[in-house]
Amino acid sequence: MQNHLKKGELVFLPSDITLVKIKEGKDTSIHSWTKTKEPRHVLVVETKMDNYIEILYDGAPWLAKSIDVYPLIKGAKS
Repeated sequence: MQNHLKKGELVFLPSDITLVKIKEGKDTSIHSWTKTKEPRHVLVVETKMDNYIEILYDGAPWLAKSIDVYPLIKGAKS
């Protein structure tokens, strides 16, 4: 799946979404994870893998599945 979000975009992150941090190296694995408690807007830091994007959540970079994050709609009122 091609990622449609770009670095620097503000996106909508719903509640109850699992975010992960990956331990890089020879054996790539999940280092830590968290679940979002409430919906919020977050910044796209980078598009990492095909199905994941890196976002800024609570002041730290986290990976989210791109299907769980929604682009903002121009002209929509929040």
